[in-house]
Amino acid sequence: FYGPALAKLHLDFVHVCRSGKADGEGVWFDRRRWFCRASRAVHFAELEHIAAAEGRPNSADYATPNVAQMVLLEALQPTAAEPPLLLVVSSHLWWKPSDGWLRAAQARYLLQNIERFVREHEARDAPWILAGDFNSLPSSKVYAFLRGRGLHSAYAHYPHDAQ
Repeated sequence: FYGPALAKLHLDFVHVCRSGKADGEGVWFDRRRWFCRASRAVHFAELEHIAAAEGRPNSADYATPNVAQMVLLEALQPTAAEPPLLLVVSSHLWWKPSDGWLRAAQARYLLQNIERFVREHEARDAPWILAGDFNSLPSSKVYAFLRGRGLHSAYAHYPHDAQ
């Protein structure tokens, strides 16, 4: 849909649709500066199968159409100011306010997938940009989990981030 317009701006993208939906998550990048070295989609609906295999009750509660897209970018002309590799992840966690436990499970699953992806592509030194709609407040378990893993909000110093 956006491809032709983005191509005119020298942008390329990697996109994954939500399960059964036309929308989803994507990462756009300047193809004059970056090459997509690797990408992988994360389908949070897979958590239902994991929960069932672990014998968790109500494993169907884990089935959501939410997705994330991981893209490992390689700089075409690395400089001292720009890393040779950059991991960009776009994610959308479950929205329902009463399901904070599910968003926390999705955040854990996402980080497990990111860590595996980084190991598989020998990109341990690559910085990460983790972006998206986490449907969570800074005081939530999702934020606490991400902060506990060494990640921080680029907006933490803004007063509205406390809301």
